[in-house]
Amino acid sequence: MLRLICADLRDARFVWLAAFAVAAVAAVAVSVPAVLLASAERSPDRGGLALFSLAGFTVALTAVAALAVLTTVLRLTVTVRAAAISLWAAIGLSPAAVRAVIATEVLAVSVLGAVAGALVGVVVAPGFVAYGLTGTVGLTPVEPRADAVTAGWSALAVVLICVPCAIAAGRRAARLSPLIAIRRDTEPPPRAGWRRPATALALVALVASMIAALRDRQAGSQLLLIGPLLAGAVAAAGPVIVAPFERAWSRPLTRWTAAAALGRASAVFGPRRDDATVSAAVVAIGLPTGLLAGAHTLSALSGGSAAGTAPAVALLVGGPTVLAAAAAAVAAAMGAAARGREQAAVRAAGADERTTLAAAAIETAVHGVTAAAAVGLVLVVAAVAESVALGSAVAGVGPAALVVATGGVLIATVGASALVVRRGIRRPVPDVLAVR
Repeated sequence: MLRLICADLRDARFVWLAAFAVAAVAAVAVSVPAVLLASAERSPDRGGLALFSLAGFTVALTAVAALAVLTTVLRLTVTVRAAAISLWAAIGLSPAAVRAVIATEVLAVSVLGAVAGALVGVVVAPGFVAYGLTGTVGLTPVEPRADAVTAGWSALAVVLICVPCAIAAGRRAARLSPLIAIRRDTEPPPRAGWRRPATALALVALVASMIAALRDRQAGSQLLLIGPLLAGAVAAAGPVIVAPFERAWSRPLTRWTAAAALGRASAVFGPRRDDATVSAAVVAIGLPTGLLAGAHTLSALSGGSAAGTAPAVALLVGGPTVLAAAAAAVAAAMGAAARGREQAAVRAAGADERTTLAAAAIETAVHGVTAAAAVGLVLVVAAVAESVALGSAVAGVGPAALVVATGGVLIATVGASALVVRRGIRRPVPDVLAVR
């Protein structure tokens, strides 16, 4: 079994390097609240209590983001390699052995990524925390520091999140049918579940209760959470809400160039298309813009200025935002790699390399623009609901923040997808289409 694990790690190194990178980014993100907690312990005055409160909020956001992102990415490691994994069952490997192999691989890669990310976080997190505390009353004199203990706790937190993810990935791999290898599928047919719609409804109900509470008491911290929670609801209900919206707005692309038509068709009608890229992009765009909109509204209602809220917003959601953007980039790259045969078939039909590369970039851009438009609608709905509840127009956030967040996500996702497709184009078409 050890030889099979080593061989699979080598043959599927692209997939495992992507999982390693996401685990490392998760450890870096977890290092931020770890540094906050360590700094709070060294501050016995009121500043320490404030840091504990700030760290609690950051821990909650980072933990939820890390759990969602790692679950999605580690599930994709099985989804995009379903044909290869099901071949093990076809040649006689038992489901228990398949489960053990995949779980061991996922856990080993996650542990290595967590340790590497924790070491990077020890260097990066203190400076980031110091920037986030800039202008915060009573907390500016705090000097954030990190040591080996902080790195250890950060790595351990990510490993603890990855353990159930590894078990779930192993179970998912053990259930794959050997027929998938015969049909040469890249992933098993998706099954509609109830968890994501239920999560979306729960988040919407929570936001509705927060907005209703604005009528009864003075606006408080709930304003900061309305935008991010609605973005999370949209991400959870992606297949139900986002997919029809994506099909509707991207229809004019079919009348543009051949690359635009191919990219749009692959994004909207691709077989067994996974919505991981769109969901992660919605979180990456919605977290900072939603929190910033709430901070602007809260500052306007209290008669203050929102000019210095950017560092605090970066401290609260910087880690989860970067983690979600990394997940979106990895999902886009894995999706492009899984469609290598489709791209080779397009080239065999007469498309040149430039058209193939442009189609892949447009496909990923369609997902990014869909996520940005969904977040924009969420911010508008949140602003209207808050205005009705408060009886006055709210400040909200300008389009500049949305454009900046969308630009960052598009650079990450389109760049990752283009690199994978560019690498695949170098392979001769007969080699890609040949029966393996």
